[in-house]
Amino acid sequence: MRTSGRFLVVGFVIAALLVGFFGLGSASAQTLIVAQGADAVNLDPHTTNDQPSSRVRRQIYETLIVMGEDLNLYPGLATSWEQLDELTYEFKLREGVKFHNGETFKASDVKFTFERLLDPATAADAAFLLQVIDEIEIIDDYTIRIKTSAPFSPILAHLAHPVAAILNEKAVTEAGADYGLRVAVGTGPFRFVDWVTQAHVTLGRVDDYRGEPTKGERGGIRAIPEGQVRALEPETGG
Repeated sequence: MRTSGRFLVVGFVIAALLVGFFGLGSASAQTLIVAQGADAVNLDPHTTNDQPSSRVRRQIYETLIVMGEDLNLYPGLATSWEQLDELTYEFKLREGVKFHNGETFKASDVKFTFERLLDPATAADAAFLLQVIDEIEIIDDYTIRIKTSAPFSPILAHLAHPVAAILNEKAVTEAGADYGLRVAVGTGPFRFVDWVTQAHVTLGRVDDYRGEPTKGERGGIRAIPEGQVRALEPETGG
């Protein structure tokens, strides 16, 4: 199963072996660089819904459910799910998953994520996708139930949207207003390293990531507004 938006399948890679862009001193330090036409706005999934930000977030975060390139739904941070009645869905969560800050992924992070997303004070751009959620109940650390206010068959597909990426409660709480700007913590194949606005976002490979192995020891998404310059990057080497 392959998903869109990850470095493994993205179609605008500049170079898999690029030395110097991130201050790497030898050709053995493999860096996979991706170019896009605009810089990210915020790395908090609950802020903007723009594509440049989403491309970066998809490397850092994961959702309960994943939509494959074939548009079918697959397990993500949820290993399985069951519709208990027309309003209630139960999700079994993946065990043994760690956030990039070392915290263990558990049901309380899911509940925190969706309640934060739906809180009017958050003012999330894409909260409307999950506004049908009425109640989130923790059964145990690895089981959660989501109840909707009305029957809504697209709910599973909406849970695969980047806005539904699962956050770590501790990381968000401790970072405060810096979350998404100086701090971004997920469970994905790359961890956030730094962000030079209007230049690039640097990501580090998570060596013990459970999924498909990622290419490159580091990843970067570089903002190059000029289309012609962006097109020439593979030839010039950045």
